[in-house]
Amino acid sequence: MWTMTEHGSATRVAELVESLNTLRVDHQTGTPAPYQQLLLLWAIARALSHKPRLVAFGAVETDLAQMLRPFAVGSTPPDPASPWFALRNSNWWQIDLRQDRLSTGERIRDVVREQNPRAGLTAEVYQLVRSNAAFRERTIQAMRAALGANPAFDRLLAELGVTQDAPPDHPWVPDLPSTVSTPTVQAISPELQVVEQFEAEPPGDPQIRHRGEAKLQKRYPRIGSEAGRRRPRYPIGV
Repeated sequence: MWTMTEHGSATRVAELVESLNTLRVDHQTGTPAPYQQLLLLWAIARALSHKPRLVAFGAVETDLAQMLRPFAVGSTPPDPASPWFALRNSNWWQIDLRQDRLSTGERIRDVVREQNPRAGLTAEVYQLVRSNAAFRERTIQAMRAALGANPAFDRLLAELGVTQDAPPDHPWVPDLPSTVSTPTVQAISPELQVVEQFEAEPPGDPQIRHRGEAKLQKRYPRIGSEAGRRRPRYPIGV
């Protein structure tokens, strides 16, 4: 449940937008590198397209490299591993990175490729992006200011489909651990004494269990009657 307001407090929105202006970006060429802002814009597009909030770096590395190429501030093509890691201290970004590997002296880009960490918007920002049009508009304005007059930015907005308009209504589903499989649902009449076979977690020998809904349905009115209560029964569609 959203704890501040349905669409986030004005103070929190202002804090998040202002933090875009204080990102510690690379200035080695004398020009601020906008790669972190562009990576966040890409993550915003994922939220508006109902894609998973977190994704492994290796799954999107090629697409990110192609996206960043028109915004290169030096002679070397941008490496998406750098902003993927650099955003780790931002209140916009979540990255599943093993901190004990950061003191070995290994290059950051090599660590990112070796660990292949999942990363993306924080759950808070992901929800704000999807529900608050004013937040999206202010975010885009801040990113545009950081990039200056760069026509490639407007082309990227169009390619990513990022707009200030509200996305189509779609329920937000929290991320599940990678070890949790996607559930499947099928309609089974509870009046049937169905025997289902399933595999225990962690994987092991199949276990046989009996569904007991029919027995529970019979017991429920009796329990209520014995307690002097009368409650209606409602069918639940699956």
